[in-house]
Amino acid sequence: MFKTVWRIIKSFFRKTPIVRTTPRPLPDMPRIAFVRGHEAKAQGAQSNDGLSEYDYWGKVLPEVVRRTVETKEFLRNGTNIRGAIRNALGWKPDIIIELHFNAYNASVNGAEVLICDNSQRQIANDLLGAWLVFSNKSNRGVKMKSSGDAGYASVDEMRRGGVQGCLFEPFFGDNPNDYVEPEIMIEFLVEFVNEMQGV
Repeated sequence: MFKTVWRIIKSFFRKTPIVRTTPRPLPDMPRIAFVRGHEAKAQGAQSNDGLSEYDYWGKVLPEVVRRTVETKEFLRNGTNIRGAIRNALGWKPDIIIELHFNAYNASVNGAEVLICDNSQRQIANDLLGAWLVFSNKSNRGVKMKSSGDAGYASVDEMRRGGVQGCLFEPFFGDNPNDYVEPEIMIEFLVEFVNEMQGV
């Protein structure tokens, strides 16, 4: 009888994913995973200069990774939203940042960061605060997302993985007065990574 009960208990725990409610503390040299928003077959919003979200970050992230240490880019191609985050988690990062940009009616502006849990608020505040100082953008704030909201699946998967993470939307790409050239975004992200790593 005892062996049967023990087999049932072991089977339950084997099928139940581990979900951490508190992210690991950051080491002195945190590994930072960047997840490029969208995918080749569904590239997201268009900027005023014709670049999709997918192509815009495709210009930015490889250069950021080349110019920094302990960073890596992950793509959603061939998987789904949660799958891309799980792939990033397999690299054992300390921080995950998924990158997008907004678009609406060519007149809205500003930067925002999406999270789903207060454990993600510190990295969200650090990233948004650094960007606002660097860019002087309008502050749309750190936004808490719930199940069913756009962006929730990504940040929920980060939370489940026990890492600090957020989804970053630094500007409205269809507004020519808010759009940021890829070269400037590269400069910011390299600076941000170096600051987080104490380089």
